[in-house]
Amino acid sequence: MQRVAHVDQVPGKVVACFRPPRAIQAIGNPTAEQYSCRLWNELVGVREWPTIEPPRTISFRI
Repeated sequence: MQRVAHVDQVPGKVVACFRPPRAIQAIGNPTAEQYSCRLWNELVGVREWPTIEPPRTISFRI
């Protein structure tokens, strides 16, 4: 376990997974899961969880 400086660093969907009576459950949101992996890696200073690099550009078709 690692302490997070402030709960606002953790995605709301992740926080909701730890509220009673749900206890601990899987995170059903890929974006929240990726952010959690990145946050963990940052907190421990080691790349323990694989992360996907976000796209650097976004293209829109009109």
